[in-house]
Amino acid sequence: MMAGIYVGEGKVIHYTTAQRSSIGSYSGLFSFIRSSTSYSTVGSPCRECGDQSGLGGVICSCIDCFLAGGDLYLFEYDDIRAIILPKIRRTCSFLSSDSPEIVLRRAYYLLENGFGDYDLLGNNCEDFAIYCKTGRRIY
Repeated sequence: MMAGIYVGEGKVIHYTTAQRSSIGSYSGLFSFIRSSTSYSTVGSPCRECGDQSGLGGVICSCIDCFLAGGDLYLFEYDDIRAIILPKIRRTCSFLSSDSPEIVLRRAYYLLENGFGDYDLLGNNCEDFAIYCKTGRRIY
């Protein structure tokens, strides 16, 4: 599952890894993730997004490329149930979301300036989305 920030006009800003053949000891796991990432892996690039297969970091994609055939989920914030849910499956958060204007400002800032090195377990798309929504890093 990918996490991102919908910014309007059919676009999503999100954090991803570049398509690579091998990434250290995680190569098999990244191969699986690559198959469900936001860029087209079937021949021709998206008419809206172009070829984003070599891009990594914070990128902007059309919602169709972001979903890549998957389902859309809305993450809830300021939800007490988050206290009993494990960190690995963040279906909600006990943190409150900031206003849409602040969330969008953070997402666009990170699109221009990056979000650090991608780390599957410690700095990933969910961490990016939660930071954009709340201004807080969850470790």
